[in-house]
Amino acid sequence: MKGLARLVALAFLGALVTPTPSWARKVEDWPYSRLLERADLVVVGAAPRSAPCAAEWPERLFDAARFAGVETRFEVRAVLKGEAPRDLRVIHFAYRRGAEPYEDGSGLLSFVTRARGPHPGGDGGAATDRAGGERRALKVTERPAEYLLFLARRADGAYQAISGQLDPSSSVRSLTTAAASK
Repeated sequence: MKGLARLVALAFLGALVTPTPSWARKVEDWPYSRLLERADLVVVGAAPRSAPCAAEWPERLFDAARFAGVETRFEVRAVLKGEAPRDLRVIHFAYRRGAEPYEDGSGLLSFVTRARGPHPGGDGGAATDRAGGERRALKVTERPAEYLLFLARRADGAYQAISGQLDPSSSVRSLTTAAASK
């Protein structure tokens, strides 16, 4: 039994020191202070629509053929820095249909471009609530998802994430409404 324990221990130690192939990439740190300092425009906005666009993948890392340009339009709700255009266009990228995503790949963006569903307190319709077995009508409104965007102006007048197209998710925060306490 002593020999078996020694053999297991040696196998375990051998596994610890044996190199294994792996790949990782460095992702830049973008704290709020850096985002705010570098951004041309900082806004809170909702995205009513996204559509494919002709933008080409600008990064050397990763195969450009796997990515397709996307243009998302934003309704600006608040401007925290800079001067927002009337028609805010943000260019970003998505994997092409059928493209194999990279393991540890780019931090791509996607936006909810329709309302998230009914929320109490509005007047956009009616929903029902079964509190304590009693059924009562609730006023509801559809509020689209909102985002905090740290953006850089492009030469074509559109904007992109200040952190670049490789990891644009570092420059965008999804905002949620805090739940009301009872």
